[in-house]
Amino acid sequence: MLAQVAFADLHTHTLASDGTGTPTDNVRLASEAGLSAVAVTDHDTVGGLEEALQAGAVYGVTVVPGVEISTMHEGIDIHVLGYWIDKDDPVLLSRLEQLRRVRDRRNEMIVERLRELGLDLTMDDVLQSLQTVKKQGDTIGRPHIADALVRKGYVGSMAEAFERYLGSGAAAFV
Repeated sequence: MLAQVAFADLHTHTLASDGTGTPTDNVRLASEAGLSAVAVTDHDTVGGLEEALQAGAVYGVTVVPGVEISTMHEGIDIHVLGYWIDKDDPVLLSRLEQLRRVRDRRNEMIVERLRELGLDLTMDDVLQSLQTVKKQGDTIGRPHIADALVRKGYVGSMAEAFERYLGSGAAAFV
C-alpha cells in the first residue's frame, strides 16, 4: 500500500505582521495549492490565528497555530518559529507584547535616521495606509516603512528601500 503524500507550508505571514493577505487568504491559497496544512507564523503576534483557524475549518486545511519570534544575539537578527502554540497563553501574549514594544521603538529610531538623512517621513506616514488593516496587537515593521518610502516617492520599490535604507548595513538600519 502506498503512503498518502501531504504537503504543508509552515512559514506564512498575514496582514497581522508583514504579509500581504488576510489569514483567510493564506488558508484559501493553501487550499487552492493543494496543501493539507499551513502554519500562520506572524512576527511577534498571534493576531491572525483565530481567523486562520476558522478559515481552516471552511477550506479543509489544517492550520498550525504558530508565531515567529524575533530576537538578537551579538548583533545578529534571529527569527525563531514556534508551532502548535497556545495562542491564549497569558505569558506568551505578554512576552509578544514586549517584543512589539521593542519593535515599535526600533521603527521610531529608523524613522529618526531617515529624517536625519533628509527624508521627510514620520511614523504617521508609515501608519497612514495601515489604519484599515492593522488591529490592536498586530506588528509593524520595516516592510511598512519601506512601503511608506515608496508611497512618498523616495524610492521606486520595496527592494530599493531595503537596499538603500532599511537592510542590514544600509543608511537607516537599526
